[in-house]
Amino acid sequence: MKSVLRVLIVLPLLFDQALAQDRVQVQYYEAMASGSAEGLPALVRKLDAAASAFPTAAFTPRLHEIIQMIALLHPGSVPDQAARFQAVKAQAAANPALARVLRRLEILQEYYAAAAKGRPESAAAGLSEGVFEGSVLGMQALADAALRTRDYAKAGAMAEQIIEADPYSPLLANAYVILGFCDMYRGNSPAAARHFQRAMAVSPLPTIYGNTREYLSAIYRFARPSPAAIGEVFDEVTAAKIAGIQGLKDPRALLFHQDQFFLVDREQIITLAPDGKVVEAKPARKIEDLAISVGGKFYYLADDAIDLGTGTLTPLSATIAGKPKMLKKLRSLAVDERGDIFLLDQDAGLFTGTPNATGTLTLTAVAPVRGRLVKVDRRGNLYILTQDQRSITVLSRDGKQLASLAPASSTGKEPSIEYFALDALNHIYILDSTSIQIYAINEGSAGLEGVKAGVILLDPRPQYKNLRVLAVSATGEMAVTGKNEDNWVLFR
Repeated sequence: MKSVLRVLIVLPLLFDQALAQDRVQVQYYEAMASGSAEGLPALVRKLDAAASAFPTAAFTPRLHEIIQMIALLHPGSVPDQAARFQAVKAQAAANPALARVLRRLEILQEYYAAAAKGRPESAAAGLSEGVFEGSVLGMQALADAALRTRDYAKAGAMAEQIIEADPYSPLLANAYVILGFCDMYRGNSPAAARHFQRAMAVSPLPTIYGNTREYLSAIYRFARPSPAAIGEVFDEVTAAKIAGIQGLKDPRALLFHQDQFFLVDREQIITLAPDGKVVEAKPARKIEDLAISVGGKFYYLADDAIDLGTGTLTPLSATIAGKPKMLKKLRSLAVDERGDIFLLDQDAGLFTGTPNATGTLTLTAVAPVRGRLVKVDRRGNLYILTQDQRSITVLSRDGKQLASLAPASSTGKEPSIEYFALDALNHIYILDSTSIQIYAINEGSAGLEGVKAGVILLDPRPQYKNLRVLAVSATGEMAVTGKNEDNWVLFR
């Protein structure tokens, strides 16, 4: 009789739990079905409401996992992500299903944190744990790892599998961006543009790779059905005076960061809006070059010292031929997504180091190349303007030569390169005295190869005289200026 009573008591409870489970699943699938149309913030609100209404349902951990994945794949989209994660952690001890979700999230957080610092391999092993069995979330991270290690065939195949597993999921933007990068790096700009468009259709929010809208705007210049009016890339060119600046003395560097251009002149550093208006001008003597880290830290280079964002120039030395030597002819610096700094000395070659907590830098030799300018692309390739200014050497981060690029002559004379810049995609913009030449740096069957994408011939108009530096914005606009001029030329 007692057993019968227990059954009579338990059965309604089981029925209620099953009913709650069904309701949670229905609300989950309804929310996911409308996620792309209504946006990820609306999806988070709906999943929240379902989780709050049925906190103990067996399917509720899945809701918490999706919210955390939205936060991971679209940074900043869930403002209270850290508090939410701690709440999941607190509840996991008494809920085996939630504990399994928590373990997946911990591994993914560790992986994406390492990937953001340019070291995906250090955390990729955890993605093979059994908790990812039957989950596409681990595959998303593995596709990311393949992209970052330049295995584009593997990355693309995994991204396609993710999309095929759930083609209407509102979480597919990152997978489409992976496909876009894979095609872009292999020289297929039209296919890359289509993938970026699909990513935007899924969600306009920034992904772990940045702002997809900016990539789409930039790649469209190289994927449009017919070439543009200016250099086959740009639609228009405007020239303006840099207000309040009485002639630039000796421009050394120009770079773009967060909607502004930063110009290093001989005696000042000028912050400019894209239209050439001066935002700020501050004195700065002896500065040869400027670099900005992914986190927004500014590094300043003099010919014999570096300022690692402390406000103080510190002399630099390196071991050369077994002996310590002070570096006295530093010309350029670049910083990659890992935070590693690359320094180019005109005589001693290329060095690298990672800033430590004390604000100092221990240097290691990379290659004995002599040059005047170094830059690094998002793939980790290093570009060196050679000492004779006739060509650009492309190196791996460990100093192995990958390619050499010598721009074609537009006048019959071998051009002397004044400066070059990289965009956020796979293009290099090379300024010489008579032209600006644009090349796509693609991953071909024989390695890196430069394919000409456009050329702008510089006519004798005043605004084109004495041009020395150029930079490219996140959306592919190019700004150029020069010596003893206050002209600001913008190609759009």
